[in-house]
Amino acid sequence: MKSNRIIQAIKTGLLAIAYVLMLSTLTLAQNGNGNGNNGNGNGNNTNTEEPVEEAPIEEVAPIEAAAFAAPGGGGENPPVTDPTGSITESGGPCGNKTLTRTDSPPAGTVWYWQESASGTSVSYSGTTYTATSTRTYYIKAYRPSDQQWSNGYVSKAVTIVDYPATPATPSVSNGCTGSVLTRSSSGSNTWYWQTSSTGTDDTNSDLTYNTTGSGTMYLRARNSTGCWSLASASRTYAELAKPATPGSISETNNCGNTVLTRPTPPPTQTYYWQTSNGGTVAGSSATTQTKYSGTGTVYLSARINSTGCWSTNSSSESYTVNSVPSTPSAPTVTNNCGSTTLTRSSPPSGVTWYWQSSSSGTSTSPADAASTKILT
Repeated sequence: MKSNRIIQAIKTGLLAIAYVLMLSTLTLAQNGNGNGNNGNGNGNNTNTEEPVEEAPIEEVAPIEAAAFAAPGGGGENPPVTDPTGSITESGGPCGNKTLTRTDSPPAGTVWYWQESASGTSVSYSGTTYTATSTRTYYIKAYRPSDQQWSNGYVSKAVTIVDYPATPATPSVSNGCTGSVLTRSSSGSNTWYWQTSSTGTDDTNSDLTYNTTGSGTMYLRARNSTGCWSLASASRTYAELAKPATPGSISETNNCGNTVLTRPTPPPTQTYYWQTSNGGTVAGSSATTQTKYSGTGTVYLSARINSTGCWSTNSSSESYTVNSVPSTPSAPTVTNNCGSTTLTRSSPPSGVTWYWQSSSSGTSTSPADAASTKILT
């Protein structure tokens, strides 16, 4: 715009200078002719020839300076009409805004969006414009035929509230009974735990989040305006594996004791005897346990050696120890001619006494269960 005006001013000045020079040339020509006449007159005093009449000099009409005015100057083109109407704003509380002009330009004029009052950008002339920062936006009129801009404009002040930044990725500690996720400081915004990347649950903003099993948790930020961050931070978690419940416990019942034998664990695990289901006492891991009296139940839990994780449940086995009967009372002896009769007393209920030929005998012959024994 300024360059066009400078060029027009230069053209106007050059034409004016040419006009002045032309007038000077005409004046000098007239003076020369007069001096010639004088010379001729003086010469005529000594010359017998008759003087020659000179043609009259025609006066040149003065040239108006306006005839040299530059094209388009001197008020030939009217000023560009200023834009009319107003600018409306639409959009959410955060992020870019859409600006829309209410009027349209007249024929021969284009309205361009500008980001300053002195702007001359010819990039955007549409009905709408996207505002991305806080500032005043303008519409100015432009006439392509003579490349002139309007002096006035239509403007709209816009405030852009940015979306909150994506939270930092939380840390995770995976354990045998679950995982603990921990977030860092949220600053001026609030970070909420979400079960999906687009979640908007505002119920839990604790520094830590406890969970079991495996999966992915998300953190999403929300500012005081109520706008959520466009993206979420994510962290996968996986509760440490637990060993399987040990296999069955075998039982061997003896007189006076019961032997309980555990199965063999995998190389990475140890089986420990417990006094309750799900016990986690790293006490005895012996292959067998021997019970000498009574009844009860034993339990066996598995533990992974590298992580220390225990099986959720224990295998179990109930037992009853077979008690040893008390020593029978001594029999009575009746010596007869040629024989001896041994007579026992009655055993306790549920017990049978058997005659034996040695102190460690275990014969259970029915004949040996008689109340008398005759020795010959």
